[in-house]
Amino acid sequence: MKYTLPNPSVQEQDLAGKFAIVTGASRGLGRGIAFHLASRGSNVLATCSSETSLKNVVSLQEEIRLLYQERNPQNHATPRIFGVVAPLTEPSKCCDNIVAAVKEHFSGAVNILVQNAALQETMPIEAIDEGHVRRMLTGNISTAVQLIQALLPHFVPDSRIVNISSEGARQSQPAPGLGGCSGDAGWHGEDNR
Repeated sequence: MKYTLPNPSVQEQDLAGKFAIVTGASRGLGRGIAFHLASRGSNVLATCSSETSLKNVVSLQEEIRLLYQERNPQNHATPRIFGVVAPLTEPSKCCDNIVAAVKEHFSGAVNILVQNAALQETMPIEAIDEGHVRRMLTGNISTAVQLIQALLPHFVPDSRIVNISSEGARQSQPAPGLGGCSGDAGWHGEDNR
């Protein structure tokens, strides 16, 4: 079995019984974060952008199952991993799907929210239109804020929110696109002209 991380092992179970949401968890950094949280015992709601991406969440579930089966000398309970489609460009649908999954799988309680998902569409500046700008701002800022608001009734005391962005807003590139810039500027409160 190919694991997300080299030589993975079940970690100290300091997150056992906790409930984490990781957006953009079907691949890349989000998948690695979801894997790490699960290796520490947390149950994970892994979001992705489409039904097609859910197969990657299923493979993450299998990786965690095998990890706890093969590399778990203390015989800790295997955390549960659930997948849900949550499209960033449709804030209401994204929030509704996540909240419904929290109620169904986590009994309505959330300990950790990691907002890793982002839209990234690189194109030359002359090709960017108002619709593109609106999509980037909606997907990278509005949806993230609305998700926190939707989850407020579900956060338990001492919950944690982690918002991830990139250095895209600080780097000058010939055609960087607005994806990373919109998210970074929104979270850092910067005007990057």
